[in-house]
Amino acid sequence: MADVFLSYARRDTPAARLIKDQLEARGLSVFFDTEGLDSGDVFPDILDREVKTAGAVVGVWSRHALTRPWVKIECDIGRARGVLVPVQIEPIPDLDRPAAFWNVQFDDLTGFDGDTDHGGWQRFLRSLSRTLKRPDLMQQAAAPEAPEQTVSTPSKPPAQGLPKPERSRQQQTSKTAQQRQDATRVSPVLEPDGDPVRMNRYAALLLAAVISILTINLTWGFTTAAIIELSVISGWSLNTLGPALLAASALNGLVFSALGSVGGHWLHGRPGMTWASAIAIGGVAALQLAAFTFFGFGTNGEALLIDGALIRFAIGLAQIVIISALAGWIATVFVRRSAG
Repeated sequence: MADVFLSYARRDTPAARLIKDQLEARGLSVFFDTEGLDSGDVFPDILDREVKTAGAVVGVWSRHALTRPWVKIECDIGRARGVLVPVQIEPIPDLDRPAAFWNVQFDDLTGFDGDTDHGGWQRFLRSLSRTLKRPDLMQQAAAPEAPEQTVSTPSKPPAQGLPKPERSRQQQTSKTAQQRQDATRVSPVLEPDGDPVRMNRYAALLLAAVISILTINLTWGFTTAAIIELSVISGWSLNTLGPALLAASALNGLVFSALGSVGGHWLHGRPGMTWASAIAIGGVAALQLAAFTFFGFGTNGEALLIDGALIRFAIGLAQIVIISALAGWIATVFVRRSAG
């Protein structure tokens, strides 16, 4: 049984290893899955045993980690046992936290590079010492280094050393204030893969939607011309040409809506951006369809009934909804698999 079970996403291995090294330096045994598995062990079985017996489960949380099923399961087990001690290694918006951890307290290790004076690290040690019932952890952290033995000359006046404690307290106060400032400083928002966000949410949605619709219209123009030319050469009837154009339109919209949804995720990097981008693209497509229908035929009821304009509008709207749903699903699957 290990003192600490580290639950983390593979992408966050460097941060998790840094925490592991610091804890082991304080004499704690740490289960770190890349090193804690013996040859022949079944991965889920040993994880099951270790996470249920460890003195504390330390969740190393990032936005990416909180989307990993195993991280959520391990941290949920730790929470149920009352030994979960989570830390975040990057700023995580509240809405990105799973509902199971909505009210769970955590310590902030954003920017932690191994400096044990880091304010978040000190708070984490206090939380861990309470969970493990090991007050000596904080004593180790607070214990001053032993001063070097030096030979002093008796002739040196003692008064020369009197101001030094006051200066030391001032320096310590300044250092503490700097640590608090570092802990509260807003860090750059990161994508799940660690790259800076390129654009805010609404700008990313608008750009993905506009570019996708323009691309769909452009490619659909070439596709329509090619299909009509093929129908003339092949002698297709209108009963064949109509379904062919409808199928080509649906495929064209699906491909570029899915690509646009992936692009929206890439522009902003937030979980759920693929679905949001697909909805935005579908919304712009629906507005375009409505504009073409009502401006083309007018708002007069009789004009809209000419050649079944309203029926075609309803079919087109249903097609947009279906394509947007499929595009969002395809893009989400692609993004998740790419994230590993």
